[in-house]
Amino acid sequence: MTSQPTNESELQLYRVLQRANLLSYYDTFICQGGDDVQQLCEAGEEEFLEIMALVGMASKPLHVRRLQKALQEWVSNPGTHRTLNFTSAVRVN
Repeated sequence: MTSQPTNESELQLYRVLQRANLLSYYDTFICQGGDDVQQLCEAGEEEFLEIMALVGMASKPLHVRRLQKALQEWVSNPGTHRTLNFTSAVRVN
């Protein structure tokens, strides 16, 4: 079972992974310290692929593509993933 986000940053990651139907990676991202969606978006190709390897996604290229698409959507329209009221968002999830 996937753990629940405990702060705004984790909630953003949760929503991006949820949008990509990749929530199974959420706990691994958190364990690796990968709760900063902005960092994922700004990572160069080499760094991004290294992160994908750390979370066990590198061996599944279609998962990587889905995540990349969700990150592009997050950059284009961050309002769909962000929330102003973290506590109420966690209760809803």
